[in-house]
Amino acid sequence: MHVSIGIIGATGKMGKAVLLASLKDSNVKVVGGCASSSSSEIGKDLGLLANGQPLGIFLSPQLDAFVEQCDVLIDFSSAGVTPKYIQEAARQGKPIVIGTTGHSAETQLIFETAAKQIPILYAPNFSLGMALCIEAASFFARHLKGACHIDILETHHTQKKDAPSGSALAIAKGLDFGGIYPGNVVEAPRSKEAIAIHSLRRGDVVGEHEVIFECDGERLTLKHQALSRETFAKGALKAAKFLARSSPGLYTMKDLLHEKR
Repeated sequence: MHVSIGIIGATGKMGKAVLLASLKDSNVKVVGGCASSSSSEIGKDLGLLANGQPLGIFLSPQLDAFVEQCDVLIDFSSAGVTPKYIQEAARQGKPIVIGTTGHSAETQLIFETAAKQIPILYAPNFSLGMALCIEAASFFARHLKGACHIDILETHHTQKKDAPSGSALAIAKGLDFGGIYPGNVVEAPRSKEAIAIHSLRRGDVVGEHEVIFECDGERLTLKHQALSRETFAKGALKAAKFLARSSPGLYTMKDLLHEKR
């Protein structure tokens, strides 16, 4: 299935990764990209922006420069501006893939409202391996609930703004336990119904997540490592193709993983 995409936040690391991945995918056509009007790269060829071949398509400060030509929008901008892009996508009737994290409860309501009009796929992590990891952790938790202390350790690059990561929170939510405690401090004595999330920021780590079930006399560990941003970029493109054939609704990578064709 051929899909035309527009990339929001095209100058960021993930925006550029999606651009580069799209140049390698014969079923994807980039028709536009935008970034903040303050970006020094406004007007630059999108192909060159991704260190690829020129596309003859240039970075714009405005979404309306290309939104009508898109089948699907992909947003890797920032949590602060994502709401306006969701609302614009809804007005234009365009599906949107959202990869920004750190959203407020108010933004979640905007997601839900817009999803009544258009297909939206929100994922803090576009790796299919991570989607499987969340399912596996949920399976273990159902069988070990009340028998183990659970810790989630997440590590990312030093430029990542939100902590805990959206992926760590998604894992914790999937475990469906009682309390979630970001940081190293939990209530004492520590309940086996509590999940502690520990965040590290170092170097240029793309993304590492480890779920540790510490039971009496044994330890069970699930670990996922993303070795390249290309993994996430390819997942975002798969998500765009999925939305292009979907009806309005709010989707996750789990829906893509279990899609029946």
